[in-house]
Amino acid sequence: MPANQLYGMEPHVYDILAEFGVRKCCKRTYQRGQRFIYAVVYFFSTPEGAYGAYNYLRQGSSTIVVRGAGSSEDDQSISFWKGQSFVRLSQTSEEDEESKEALRAVAKVIDASIAPTSLPPLVLNQLPVIDRVNGTEKLVMGPNSGRRFFPAPYVGSLSLERARAAVTADYRFQMPPERLKLLVVDYGTVSLAGSVYENYRSTLDAEHDAKDVSDANTPTGIVKLDNGYMLVQLRGSRIFVIMGARKRVSPLMLARQIP
Repeated sequence: MPANQLYGMEPHVYDILAEFGVRKCCKRTYQRGQRFIYAVVYFFSTPEGAYGAYNYLRQGSSTIVVRGAGSSEDDQSISFWKGQSFVRLSQTSEEDEESKEALRAVAKVIDASIAPTSLPPLVLNQLPVIDRVNGTEKLVMGPNSGRRFFPAPYVGSLSLERARAAVTADYRFQMPPERLKLLVVDYGTVSLAGSVYENYRSTLDAEHDAKDVSDANTPTGIVKLDNGYMLVQLRGSRIFVIMGARKRVSPLMLARQIP
């Protein structure tokens, strides 16, 4: 049986969770009369993988009652991550306060059974805070998650499977009005980042003729695509890619905000 079927997932979902280091999952169904609650706990090899799964699969919005290291919920589901685990709970009844309370009670029990939590991945600190759209942060831990969360041309040429850490998020500018996507990739070494940057630029230049930004402090290229401008920049052991800008100046403005 294919691995994704063992986990009860669509293949494209399993491919991303496999990059995040999923190791096993446990499922349980609770029933009272015609009310059903479904609980699924995914276990990962690292807390970073659990966090990545939470941001990928969570439903609803952030909650006031925090479970684990972060949680979200809507009328029929609760999602949270804690330690090396990601938890999804759902129930079948609509507009049923008793079922909602039962869902919260199950979440409390599972939360208490998981070992103390970890802090969010440190790579998040490399994302600028100003203008960031909360809730759009996604960890990238390989080519499948890269293509899913950051659909830039030739993203497979960024060797994301060799990166030490990578993260993407959306940014909204008021002036000029823009919605941009930023990918930060930390390769851990200057030499690896440099070789990946040269390879990516070569691939990009062959089709799109990216232009060097002469007044940038580090190697930077910018290219006009069908859906807007895209910037790629090398800075030490990191590469930044910014896409979706309607104005050429916008990705340069965001790049200057990256710490």
